Amino acid sequence: MTFLERRKFGGKTPSAFVGVILGIYVAFSVFIFLMPLTGSASDTAGLCDGNFPCYSPAACAKAGGAYATCPSKCDDNPNRGFCYANPEPVQLTVHIGSITEAVDIGAYIEAVYTYAIGVAAVLAAVMLMIGGVQWMTVTGDKGAAKKRISNAIVGLLLTVFAWVFLNTINPALVRLQMPRIPMIRQQAFVQCDEFKMEKACGHRFGLVENESAAEGATVTERYTMTDDVDSGDVMTECVGASCTLAGSEDGVNTCQQIMATATSESESDDEGDDADEEDSDDDSGSSECSGCASGYDCVACMQQGQSCTGIGPNSECCGRYCGFADTTAFGYEQIGRWVGSLVANRLDMQGTCHNGMHGTLCSEPNECIGSRCVDLTRWAEAFSWRTLIPGHSPILGMTAGGICMNGTAGAPCNSDEDCNGLACTEESGKYYCAPRVVGGFCVDSGDCPSGLSCKESGSRFCYGGTAVSGSGTIETATCSSGNDGDEQCEERYGEDYECMESGFSEPRCINGEPGSTCTEDAQCQINGRTGFCYDGAIYDIGDLGICVEGVDGNGCDDNEGCQSGVCFDNDGVGRICIGPNEAGGPCIPSRGGCVDGLTCHEDSHTCVPSS
Repeated sequence: MTFLERRKFGGKTPSAFVGVILGIYVAFSVFIFLMPLTGSASDTAGLCDGNFPCYSPAACAKAGGAYATCPSKCDDNPNRGFCYANPEPVQLTVHIGSITEAVDIGAYIEAVYTYAIGVAAVLAAVMLMIGGVQWMTVTGDKGAAKKRISNAIVGLLLTVFAWVFLNTINPALVRLQMPRIPMIRQQAFVQCDEFKMEKACGHRFGLVENESAAEGATVTERYTMTDDVDSGDVMTECVGASCTLAGSEDGVNTCQQIMATATSESESDDEGDDADEEDSDDDSGSSECSGCASGYDCVACMQQGQSCTGIGPNSECCGRYCGFADTTAFGYEQIGRWVGSLVANRLDMQGTCHNGMHGTLCSEPNECIGSRCVDLTRWAEAFSWRTLIPGHSPILGMTAGGICMNGTAGAPCNSDEDCNGLACTEESGKYYCAPRVVGGFCVDSGDCPSGLSCKESGSRFCYGGTAVSGSGTIETATCSSGNDGDEQCEERYGEDYECMESGFSEPRCINGEPGSTCTEDAQCQINGRTGFCYDGAIYDIGDLGICVEGVDGNGCDDNEGCQSGVCFDNDGVGRICIGPNEAGGPCIPSRGGCVDGLTCHEDSHTCVPSS
């Protein structure tokens, strides 16, 4: 190098290039260092705090959530934990470099921080190179160049290592983790009741939805049991409750979860006392249960009518419910016993054991097997004549109490909310649930399917809508007699509809489905159906009634109108079909109400295996 070249760079050739080389090197190194920071590391701290529904890993994955193992919160099961929702990413209006979306504010701040480090690295590298060039070109005092280079290095170090400083002070400062939202697992509590008597006491099982089940299928047709509770297809987990399958006896025992007891420290000194206590325990109701799962036992229960404490589901009652119900007579003179659920819960009032059967009197939903206690005030308005009968209250319409119902066809109601998707239809002051169907009884169009009208003059039934044949809007409510009428109905509503005139003042199109108007059972049994005509639903129009299937909770006129052969008459507050019910379901001793192979236990009033 010549003298001029050495003079130009101030005779400091090695130092002259330090800034330029260091700037390029730092810029390259920082960008390489930043590459892993573009994705956020998973953070599991605090995910097992709180009490939330437990998931298996497969179930959480199927739900699209993020799984966190929390055995301490899930019965010490290492294959259970909490499932947290994965937030949906939000598109950024202003992109941060190559980042176009963020899932939450924490991810957004992290992206800004990452991008800012990159910008700071570029600026620091530029300042380093400027300082290097200044060092090489300026003669004399190099202080300004040295200060520029040192400031750039210090600034870069502070920017890059800020994360280290914050993490040292408090690791939570660098997590930028928004509160995680736990997923609420869908639980099919009613479905568990339908299946739990098919599994021994305390043994867990899962319910899997049967995707091939037809629309309107029963609960037992829509779900199947599985022992693989870890499967991602399991919709809900249940616990078996059958004492018979566990080697004990249903009807006199109920499956109960038992609390762990402390082990005596001096067993050898108290063997005699322990034996006496065991005998005493046996007398008080504990039964041998060889097939019960750990933590469960079949314990002697209180029979129908015995006193119990706490209104609602009660495992100490053989019928599983405690309430103010009287299942043999309506007993208007005893209305004072029935108080609102608020008072009952606050005072922890005494009740009696019962089976929660449809048609049972109730004061609150918890007393009923279907968690539906229908207020009878409006229903009772149709029976004001009962005030003339001795022994019945003259203020019947004000203090009718409630009745356990499941909202099926023919069940008493006050509003559509009581009818499980059906319409609460009024006739002569009497309110009952009825499906909205073509040919169904109506008071106005609100009782008909959407798009149909109510024929309010003469006979009242639903008609209209658009013809399935595509011939336009249906303007005529009635149909012609004979084969021509059947063809008209098929053209209007479909091939399973017939023109029915027998017993009707005006012929109409019906297909015998639940809710169709009828005058005889045969009209509810067309197209292979097996329904019954419930005349009691409609009082003031001759023999006119509605078709029902005769299943548990349906209205009925007599025993012949129920599949189980049991029509329960609760002292004039409507007749209700009972059963046929599965094991553990409610029934009436000496009358029945159980499926084949089961019998109604005399003491518990529940269905148990036939001896």
